Amino acid sequence: MESDPTSELPQYQRDRLKHIELRLRFLGEVRRPDLMQRFGIQSAAASRDLALYKELAPANIDYESRGKPRRW
Repeated sequence: MESDPTSELPQYQRDRLKHIELRLRFLGEVRRPDLMQRFGIQSAAASRDLALYKELAPANIDYESRGKPRRW
């Protein structure tokens, strides 16, 4: 039986990871300001969430440098 790697994370962080997944699947991109505005978090927290998402689902996200959005 496979365990959910996010099960030990706080609910607020799981919510943000779900939002990242939603934006990537339906809009094809996500930006730090998207997370900052939606959840009222700082840039560092948004960066951590994006890095964690990439660690958990590396095939789902591609980072483009120089302020470009992360893409599906």
